[in-house]
Amino acid sequence: MRREVWLVLLTFLWVVGGLAALIRSEAPRGRVVGKVVAAESGQALADVAVWFEHPRGSWRIVSKQDGSFELPNLPAGTYTVHAYAYAHRLEPTKVTLQEGETKSLLLALEPVAPFLELVHPQSVFYSAKRSRSVFVASCRRRSCGCKCGKSDGNLPVPNKSP
Repeated sequence: MRREVWLVLLTFLWVVGGLAALIRSEAPRGRVVGKVVAAESGQALADVAVWFEHPRGSWRIVSKQDGSFELPNLPAGTYTVHAYAYAHRLEPTKVTLQEGETKSLLLALEPVAPFLELVHPQSVFYSAKRSRSVFVASCRRRSCGCKCGKSDGNLPVPNKSP
């Protein structure tokens, strides 16, 4: 009986020591809430990718329809915040989060330069005469005389069986 008591006591001390080590190694945490808006209008931006880079890892979140986002359990530390949307970008920004702190952020994204610019405008020429070759080429049976029921877009062709 005495041996079993020692075994139970050793198991109990081992479990308590393991839990104490886990509690000590847990990183202090904070919370980040924010909103993403367009810098030129102040309008909320939806579906913006926001991520927080840290030497121990990075955390990414996408803003909601009203531009809001929340990271409820972020380890305390200094982060570089990045955000991008279809036509807006945020210059990387440093943010420091303390243990137990709730940090509120307002991220104003700047518009990016247009990625599609017309450099050399080109004229488009249309033939005055409509060619049926496009229609005939789309017909699998060239000898049917276009009785397959397809139309060239201007005149309806009645459905005829070949």
